[in-house]
Amino acid sequence: MSIRIQKQGIKKNSVQSSTKKWLLAILSGIILTLFGVFVSHSDVRATDKIVTFVTEEYQAVGDTFVYHCLLTQQFTNYGGKDGFISDFQIMPLGLSPLPNVQLIQLNKGRISFLTKKEIETEFILKFTLTKDPKFKGFYYDEMGAQVGWVEFGIQLSLTPFH
Repeated sequence: MSIRIQKQGIKKNSVQSSTKKWLLAILSGIILTLFGVFVSHSDVRATDKIVTFVTEEYQAVGDTFVYHCLLTQQFTNYGGKDGFISDFQIMPLGLSPLPNVQLIQLNKGRISFLTKKEIETEFILKFTLTKDPKFKGFYYDEMGAQVGWVEFGIQLSLTPFH
């Protein structure tokens, strides 16, 4: 006498199974896309608004004023790709005169992922002296995006203020 045991299996619902597979595929695609964007771009930003004015020199020649400055600002890269500061531009605020800007030095060294780096900028401004001229300097990364700024001005007593 032989006993035959028959297993009864539970059939999987094919609709549930295919829905899970599609959901998993869509979710994987979104995660891979976000990871690709993170790895392929740098995200350099000014760490804080604290700017150190290392050197400031003034000279008035007639009605022309010459301002020589060396400043540092800290930047951090939050993107997966190395980045760097590629440009620094100065614009007048309010009715301040448009200056003649000579950029002497801009530290363009690479900034790696989550690395803080002090960027040194040295420049000379030549402009017609008016009452308390104010200026704003803008930092740009390698993609041309503005990543930081510094505001400064000169009082008629020929002393700097920030």
